[in-house]
Amino acid sequence: MNKIIIYKSRKKAVIITASGLLLVVAGGLFFQYTNNNLIGWCITIFAILCVIFGIGSWIDKTPYIILTENGIIETSGIHEEIEWDAIRYVDEFYYRGQYFIRLLLDRNYKSNIIQPTWFNRFDKLYAQEGLRAIFIRIGFLEVNSLKLSHFINQMLKADAGHRIKLLNDFRTSVKKDS
Repeated sequence: MNKIIIYKSRKKAVIITASGLLLVVAGGLFFQYTNNNLIGWCITIFAILCVIFGIGSWIDKTPYIILTENGIIETSGIHEEIEWDAIRYVDEFYYRGQYFIRLLLDRNYKSNIIQPTWFNRFDKLYAQEGLRAIFIRIGFLEVNSLKLSHFINQMLKADAGHRIKLLNDFRTSVKKDS
């Protein structure tokens, strides 16, 4: 089966880890040259958390999104494939400083597997229209949210034979970007 696996971005993880290490140095300098230990400890604790998160993202080898010619699998919340035909609408969604891909599905599609999201207000709005939403966080992945939402829209419009060509084209464009 032809598929694309999207992982967490190693480049972003290295940037976060390096930023955390620079913040550790800044926290140390803050301790050394000022009398305000509270701010120094806040900077140091934040820096250590950045380093831990960066290293954790760097060594994480689990796939986050799997795109196939039949559908999409989001492995952090839903571990089953969502067929392209079940998706009614896809777009890029920016909420509280993070980018998401919003997939709108029919309300009855795999209702026992797809759990309510933590966007309670949006879930209520979509339920009134007979839809169910899935939000896929894109912030730390290898792919741009705009590019992924455009690709998913292309897959929705394409027939089964054309989807394999789209997967191959998207695979080469993702390799160029990373």
